[in-house]
Amino acid sequence: MNGPTPAAVHASATVEAARDGDLRLELDRVDAPDGSRWSAPAYRFAMVVNNAHAGTISLRVGDHERLVRYAGQVGFAVDPPFRGQRLAERATRLLLPLARVHGLDPLWITCNPDNVASIHTLQRLGAAFVEGVDLPPDYDRYADGERRKLRYRLAL
Repeated sequence: MNGPTPAAVHASATVEAARDGDLRLELDRVDAPDGSRWSAPAYRFAMVVNNAHAGTISLRVGDHERLVRYAGQVGFAVDPPFRGQRLAERATRLLLPLARVHGLDPLWITCNPDNVASIHTLQRLGAAFVEGVDLPPDYDRYADGERRKLRYRLAL
């Protein structure tokens, strides 16, 4: 893929305009495959709560092994003052229309085994646990000390 399709641009605008109560997503950037560390187009959104930055969420559009096995097609981070409000779950739900436009079904999401908050988020989303996988030494997070990922499958 050489970049977002017109339908995807429209869908990202729809996602950007989407709200869930006090949460809205603002499109921060769209990375081309060659500019993305995942070798896939990626949309990055800011999570905004009452006009304050509360975290980020990304949708990575691809299905190659390293992406779906280790990184996942969705990545989120919630800033500490905003944790406990289910923002990652809510933001992921807001991304689902964009994932569908790109034909990402199922959607693969990974997390670290010790990240209990992410595990609970994935369970609330209805994602099914598939397996734990060891990271290869050449995976970028391996140098940061990560050794394992849990893989979840979210049917759309």
